[in-house]
Parts: sequence; C-alpha cells; structure tokens
Amino acid sequence: MRAMGRSESMEIRDRFPHGMRVRAISRETGRDRKTIQQIVIAAAPRADHEPARAPQPRFLDPYTEYIRQRTQEGCWNSVVVFDEIRAQGYPGGLTLVRAFMARLRPVATPGPVVRYETPAGRQAPCAGAAFGETEASDGTVRQLWAFVYPWSYSRCLSGEFVRDTTQDTLLTCLEHAFAHFGGVPEEILSDHRRPMVWAHPRGGPVPGHPRFLDCARFQGFVPNAAEAYRTKGQGEHPIRYLRGNFWPRVRTVVDDADWNRPGAHWVATVADARIHATLQASPASRRAADTAALTPWRPDHPYADREERPRRVGADGLVQADGHAWRVPPASVGQTGTVQRPRDGGCGIRVGTTELVRHGPPTGAHAVVTGNVPAPTPGPTATVQATGRGRLVLAPPDVVARSLDQYAAVVPS
Repeated sequence: MRAMGRSESMEIRDRFPHGMRVRAISRETGRDRKTIQQIVIAAAPRADHEPARAPQPRFLDPYTEYIRQRTQEGCWNSVVVFDEIRAQGYPGGLTLVRAFMARLRPVATPGPVVRYETPAGRQAPCAGAAFGETEASDGTVRQLWAFVYPWSYSRCLSGEFVRDTTQDTLLTCLEHAFAHFGGVPEEILSDHRRPMVWAHPRGGPVPGHPRFLDCARFQGFVPNAAEAYRTKGQGEHPIRYLRGNFWPRVRTVVDDADWNRPGAHWVATVADARIHATLQASPASRRAADTAALTPWRPDHPYADREERPRRVGADGLVQADGHAWRVPPASVGQTGTVQRPRDGGCGIRVGTTELVRHGPPTGAHAVVTGNVPAPTPGPTATVQATGRGRLVLAPPDVVARSLDQYAAVVPS
C-alpha cells in the first residue's frame, strides 16, 4: 500500500470532528482502522501539562464563507458547491463539504398533525402498497400488491393480496370489503391512485375518476380523496402494520390464495383482537357499533352488472374490449353492440335486448376469445395490378365470350 501523505492525513483529521466514525473513514479511504485511530489520537487535544500546538489550517477554512453565502442563496446541493470551490482551488474531497453543509442545514420541524375521530359507520379509508415480487410454483415472477380497508371508528381491518392494481381489481376488492363487513360506509377516503382520482393537484379539490364516481353513486357512498402530498394515518398505518406484523409470519406459499387465507386468520386473531394503542380497546369490541351504522350492501347486485359499454362489431366478427377480442356471430358484423364484463372476467355482448354471445374469461393477455362462434365467411376480394406509373387499378374480371345464339336459345321468343 502506498505511503500516506501529509494532505491525506490532514483530511482524515478533519473528517473525524465532523461526525464520521473511524470505521466509516477506513472504508472510504481504504486505510486500516488502527492507522486511522493513530491519526485521530495524535490530533486529539493534549493534556494541560503538555505544550499546546498551534492550530493547523484545514482545507475547507478558506471556503467556509463562500459556502455559507451559497446556502443563504438557496443552494444546498453539496456536489454543486464542491464543483464551485474546487474550481477556486479547494484541494480536499466532497466528504468535508457535505459534513460542513450538514451543520448549516436548518433542522426541519414537522408541522402540527391534527388527530380526528369519526363516528361509527362514517368513514373508511382504503390504501394499497406493493409487497415485492413473488415466484409462483410454475416459476413465473409477478408483483404482489396489498389492498387494505380499515374502519376509522373501530379500526377493524379488511385486506386482500392481489396481482395488479387495475380499476377492475380495486373495485372488486372494495366490494369484497363491503361483503366482509356487511355494509357500505357514508364516505370512503381514498389515496391518489389513478383508478380513483383523475388528477393530483397541490391544494384545492381532487377530481375523482368518472368510473369510480359512478361506482360510488351506485354503491351509495361519498368518495373523498386525501389531500395531495399529505399522509392519511388511518389508511397508511395499517399498511405498515401489515408489513411489519403479518409479512414476517409468511414462510411458504403454494398459490395466490395462500396469501389471503393466512391473512384473514391474522386479521381475526391478531389485528382485530389486539388492544389498539390509541383506542385502548380491541377493534373487535367496537365492530358492532360500526356495523349497525352501515348502509346494507346487496351482494347479489355488484357494480359490474351496471356497466355497459358500446362497441362496434368489426368486419372480422370481433369486438375489442378491455384489451381482448371477443367473437360474435357473423350476422352482427357492422352493428353496434353493448359489452358487459362480469366480475369473473368473461364478457357478454348484446345488440338491443338480444344477447349475441357470452364468453368465459380469457386464458392470457390480449387474447382472441372465439368460443364456439364461427368466424364470418370472407366475401370476394378484388384483385389489383400495377400500372407503369406505379398506380394501382382494379383488374377486370375474366369474362367468357359466348355467341348470341346461346342466349337466344334460353330466352323465350
């Protein structure tokens, strides 16, 4: 290893008073920790009986006033300041600049947080979060998401693990939560996911997604979105609780359903049975008051039964909807039908009041679902030939030349 120069030794001495530990300095410089300790001890203040040494100038001393000036101007990027003072002749490293600017940076004080409680049945926030990638039994790796739906009054929890965050999936999870609690609250506080809100303004009302607003009118709740760039504790704390308390308990998973079976057991035996720190009572003991204040929900009438979207039948006898192509009878080519997507993932298509076909769920992404419906028979196609000028003209059909006597023989006189 090369010998340590005086400039490197002085830089190590400057780093230690700025809060860097010996181990961190050793990792950054590549020097042994014992060597770093010897330099630090040598730079430590001497006892009273020892003669005091004159203070040694530090690399950063000539540039501290300039750094303070730049921070007062609003520049807190240490890399930018480092580039500027290096152009002025600064011989040291970036670490000293960062440590010095860290002492100048004002301590951020969090703003006041107003805690509020809602009456029973009044509000339920919903939130989601990614839980990383998981490998299935067939070797495929897919993203896993968690949908959490807690009650603001009782803190009772309902959650579900899903494989995507599409609008259909989130609305299905919401209806599963309604079924779990047996009713619909007055208000649902959502986060700023695209399936629920249309834009993310900083201040002012948050416009909701038209389809989510239509679902809210259908189910009978008032949609409300949390203010942008602000946390909503009752919706996000359960996510952290789920990640910290339930997730470490999961060892082996066979299929997707295995994520929700132990999750439901954990909610019933741990999450709802614990003594909540704020309420000083178990969520399960307050659930009856929440349930009594809910609007009854009809499980036999999901929101998917309401949705109808017009689609035109193409010349190939296929209807494009939700990323898939669905076959319809050939006689309906060119007509405008109504598409309905049930929660099972299939598709029903009708024209007027007549149902043309009902397909099951597709087997893959961007699938062409044909079922037992035959494809339309292609009609005659015109042939084309190229001219000398590069234009395309229709070629005349082949005509058999016949004598007029043949026509006279078949036409009565």
